[in-house]
Amino acid sequence: MILPMDLAGKYTRRERRKRAEHLLEIVGLTEHLHKLPSMLSGGQQQRAAVARALANDPPLVIADEPTGNLDSKTAETIFSLFNDLVLEGKTVIIVTHDSSLAKRAHRTALIADGEIVNEYVVQAMPTLNQDQLLWATRNAKEQTYQAGAMIFTEGTNADAFYIVSKGTVEIVCRARIKQTWSRCNWDPENSSARCRSSTNTNGRRPCAHRRAAQWKFFDWGTINSPNC
Repeated sequence: MILPMDLAGKYTRRERRKRAEHLLEIVGLTEHLHKLPSMLSGGQQQRAAVARALANDPPLVIADEPTGNLDSKTAETIFSLFNDLVLEGKTVIIVTHDSSLAKRAHRTALIADGEIVNEYVVQAMPTLNQDQLLWATRNAKEQTYQAGAMIFTEGTNADAFYIVSKGTVEIVCRARIKQTWSRCNWDPENSSARCRSSTNTNGRRPCAHRRAAQWKFFDWGTINSPNC
């Protein structure tokens, strides 16, 4: 624990020992303070490795399966520690096969067959299999539109599918009953739509956009534009 601090020369001798004891306490290894690594179990060695990685207070932490050999309670302690580091302004990158852990991260990148899958594709179409996600990522084309620009109108661009990653898209569409008009604001940040209608005597008919339409300006496939 103290060796990384000795090599970096970041703290005084007294501070190094105090910091080592503090980090071991955080990961629950205080009672094993004077043991050699060979005297610890696999899970205990993993916790000690996490504490050692934090010894010099690094701005970036890269953790490969940090909770792989830990029980659920200890894994939660380590994840909470990483969250605290993020709140302090540090960056933590975790590599994991634990989907429940990945879902709790602020940002998730899926790697399939050595390729990074577009995160917006994963969010918009979580039911696709690995091959389909890779195909969508390879064929996606990012587009940027100025505020107020018309993206497409009904009946056009029927061969395109859009996923919104940033900003808000306003959809103005005409219902096919008695000239009923609906205006919907789709906000990808909270995945919700707010619809307001102006109708005759036929009542309100909200825009029939689809859940999959967390549109971003990526372009592929053969999915029709939403209709009202």
